[in-house]
Amino acid sequence: MENYEFALTIEPDNKVVQNRLQEVKQLADKGLPTVPSTIGREKRTNIFLLAENAEVFAELAQNEGQIWII
Repeated sequence: MENYEFALTIEPDNKVVQNRLQEVKQLADKGLPTVPSTIGREKRTNIFLLAENAEVFAELAQNEGQIWII
């Protein structure tokens, strides 16, 4: 849940992440698992996988001060 909340600090208007955060909150409230995920979902919602987008990368770099690429 925290990763989606963080993602929204970088891209507050990202509707896909907003929807996934709501979905995760609803699952957690019901005591249901929120993982595993799919690579497709992660490519759409994981802020670190979205870093190939120049705007997201720039915001992450500014927000965190540095980016570690492994």
